Amino acid sequence: MPPGKIETEHQNTDMKAIELEYDIEPKRRNHGAANPHLLPIFTRNTDRYLEHLRYLSQIREDFYGIPVLADQSDPLLPNWENGFLPALDIAALHAFLRRLNPRRYFEIGSGNSTKIARRAIRMHGLQTAITSLDPHPRAEIDQICDRVVRMRLEDFDSQEFKQLEAGDVLFFDGSHYAHMNSDVVVFFLEVLPILRPGVLVQIHDICLPCDYYDDWADRCYSEQYLLACALLYGAERFHIELPNAFVSSSSVFARALGEFWDDGPLQGLSQKHGCSFWFRMA
Repeated sequence: MPPGKIETEHQNTDMKAIELEYDIEPKRRNHGAANPHLLPIFTRNTDRYLEHLRYLSQIREDFYGIPVLADQSDPLLPNWENGFLPALDIAALHAFLRRLNPRRYFEIGSGNSTKIARRAIRMHGLQTAITSLDPHPRAEIDQICDRVVRMRLEDFDSQEFKQLEAGDVLFFDGSHYAHMNSDVVVFFLEVLPILRPGVLVQIHDICLPCDYYDDWADRCYSEQYLLACALLYGAERFHIELPNAFVSSSSVFARALGEFWDDGPLQGLSQKHGCSFWFRMA
């Protein structure tokens, strides 16, 4: 498809070092076990998670055509082993778009997810329009978007998110850092509070109810701690639909996941986990 509307804004890209008053020691709390205060919030919706996983099995043939490695002849096609979006996250994004057929799919942070979204739209003739808000996407995806906004969330008019309606999808994959004027802070304090009930939201690289993975310690991510607080003290605003990290690691879902992955061309995939956190605004 031809490029859609493109909006750009030049940014000051000078990097600043963060000075700390004392040393930090990034390491997993609870030795990697689930936080005991968060775990009950996650386990109360297991039937909903299982229903979504069963739907994946029903549409498994949708995923047969996705190659394991990138297709060098067509860089706009998605692939399983892309280094950023694990397999369960790919499958979940496709499934939610197919199921909801939203009018709007709004991405904050683009690349492999954009390719998955466009593939789902084409495959099923969805009405969905893609908006990409990202100063520097991880892939050249402008031509498969309906609207391209090349700026930071911090500089975007957050009031636009009021236009999202029930059934629309908001996909957030930003910096993962919560600090003064970061995209994460803007998302949690300015975007989420104004979303209408029924908007489906995804936040990426969320490991809850556990801490971040051991091999992510040097990244010093902080985003999911804001989400954890939101769930602990305002859970009534969020209906958890599919927490992929929790689902990937819990034996409760092993059979349902096996029914999806242990089938045909999906059997040999090496990265079958996920870290997308899907919830619906109440």
